[in-house]
Amino acid sequence: LRTTVTMVTMVPFLHNLFADKLLVDDREPIYKFTLWGEQWGLLAPKLHIWEQLLTLLLLQVFFQLLAAAINYYIFVLPRKKQQQAKHSFILQPYQYLIGWGIIIPVACAIPYQILDVLQVGNRAVKLTVGSMVFIILFRTIEAMCNTSPPCVETSLAHYCIYYSSIVHFEWDPQTNRRKNMTMSEFGQAVGMVVFFFHFLSLLLSLELYHNFLPFADSPVTNLHEYHFTLDLFTWQHIANNYLLMLTVYATLNFGFRLTCLGEQMKGLVRTKPIFRNPVFGSRSISEFWGKRWDLMIRNVLYFGVFLPVRPHVPNIVAIFLTFIVSGIMHDYSWSLMFHHYDDERTNFVPTFWKLTAFFVWNGIFMVLERPLAPFLSPIGKHLPTVVVSSLLGLTALPVIHWYGGDWVTGGYFADLSLGLWIVQKL
Repeated sequence: LRTTVTMVTMVPFLHNLFADKLLVDDREPIYKFTLWGEQWGLLAPKLHIWEQLLTLLLLQVFFQLLAAAINYYIFVLPRKKQQQAKHSFILQPYQYLIGWGIIIPVACAIPYQILDVLQVGNRAVKLTVGSMVFIILFRTIEAMCNTSPPCVETSLAHYCIYYSSIVHFEWDPQTNRRKNMTMSEFGQAVGMVVFFFHFLSLLLSLELYHNFLPFADSPVTNLHEYHFTLDLFTWQHIANNYLLMLTVYATLNFGFRLTCLGEQMKGLVRTKPIFRNPVFGSRSISEFWGKRWDLMIRNVLYFGVFLPVRPHVPNIVAIFLTFIVSGIMHDYSWSLMFHHYDDERTNFVPTFWKLTAFFVWNGIFMVLERPLAPFLSPIGKHLPTVVVSSLLGLTALPVIHWYGGDWVTGGYFADLSLGLWIVQKL
């Protein structure tokens, strides 16, 4: 009751906080300079966008902890009691009904309600509400299939910690507690967040100036469309998509590192790595996707999709299904990012299933990697890693716009730029 009263009293505060839709860049340059005979200005970040982002993340924690408590008492605790009694545990129909029929559908519906109630305008802020769905959906599946990391189920407190963030912590199997990080490691984490903040600011300044088409003679200009033609393989399009890929990489890297830093600040706890230099350090497609690229989402999908389906299908099928589910969930997240209100007029509506198509495309290359390895390995082993990694990137570069094109045309990058340093031609 006290929690409900607190949330009700917060509604006016939340409406005031989100009154600024953060859709128009009305910043004035804090510094002007002349370069190449042109006048340029430096725009400072708007802190209000980060206030809205943080508020939405904290608001979702309430629902995540509620789901954690329900799942713990419905799935985890009964299973632990049966295991202690050395009995086999089989889910009952009512438990499947609660998981698939109540918890997961409600978790998928709540973000739309949050957006409608608060009338969130900025698309970068809208995307934030998707984190709750990733956490509750896949960790509910983990609870039903018994695929969660063992340490997180040792107590309700640990289980709530696991649900409180999409971040994966490093747990000590001896003490069943989260490992601590040193001050040196914490300093490095802060340094990486600062670096990617400014690296992303620089990339977005460049991309926004060129309207994300620095090679303007590219035959592919509408980046939000599929383009099932040979134009996908022109060097101009590949070059534009390479810069788009770097911008997406910097955006995800900064955003997830910032999320990790927030968790690390709560008690100097160690979190698992997010990216391991995937763009320049990969020697195979499986290494890129499985060990280097976006390991935060990879871990969520590993415990919530791959491990649950692996006992029922061959390994290669489980991998491909994981790619498909990843695509569907990204399509869902895009629907949140571009969610429209009844009184809102917009010309942009994303093409659903395009993200699924992107991950299916890359999943096919994952499936083909093993049978083609005997023919490709003799060539790759004599090349430097940076060359091999660049060649691997060519498998995805023609269709990177299937992922990031909506961010360009739909205004996500423009909205995100409000929270960054931006160099703009005056």
